[in-house]
Amino acid sequence: MPVILEDRSAVAVTFADAPCREDDEAYAAAERLLSKEEAARARRFRFDKDRRRFALTRALVRRELSRYVDIPPEDWRIENEAQGRPFVAGPAEGTELRFSAAHTEGLVLCAVSAGREVGADVERLRDAASLDVAGHFFAPSEMQALRAAPPERRAESFFTCWTLKEAYIKARGLGLSLPLDKFAFDLAGDPCTRVVFDPALGDDPSAWRFFSLRPTPQHLAAVCVGRHDGAEILLTTRWAGAPPRATAEARGSA
Repeated sequence: MPVILEDRSAVAVTFADAPCREDDEAYAAAERLLSKEEAARARRFRFDKDRRRFALTRALVRRELSRYVDIPPEDWRIENEAQGRPFVAGPAEGTELRFSAAHTEGLVLCAVSAGREVGADVERLRDAASLDVAGHFFAPSEMQALRAAPPERRAESFFTCWTLKEAYIKARGLGLSLPLDKFAFDLAGDPCTRVVFDPALGDDPSAWRFFSLRPTPQHLAAVCVGRHDGAEILLTTRWAGAPPRATAEARGSA
């Protein structure tokens, strides 16, 4: 029995290479798994690279779900909640599964759990980590830590914080209706072990487990998992196919 169904505290994260170069065979294989609605959504993207990333990401989701329940990848019914979070709407035997997916230049990921809220994000590290952008979205304590970071570490600090924030709001399923500056991670220490919520959010840090991942030297990812029952979360990582460079490194909250 797959570990996430046998152990409800387990979360499985899968990475897949998404090369910048055109790969018509991989794209065609992904496209065959999409629903009519997903294929139509893919066609609405203006740029070909965005169509490809969406198709590769949703195909990865479908293949990963089929690792845990004996349902062909193309048969999953995926719909969106009111705030846009996708969820498994059918078949009925698979609706206990929760997932979160993300993509960026060169990489896609999918996190799957059984009955637990999960959110995931991934970003490609870039030198242009704008303090102006952070000023619009980060909490004051995060901005203070970001300004104090050595210039050569600032981009890593920025994207660590950004991916953790994105993972949390995706786990909550509220999108950007949840103000990003109303919760703060400890960028001066280990951001996965300490998060502070504004009382207006009505949330408890102990209800969540955060993981920061480094799947390749060029990428940062984060996963947020609900643990309202106080369970210790077991996170596993794998590659669908050969990793482009190195296997994933992870750090997480206790």
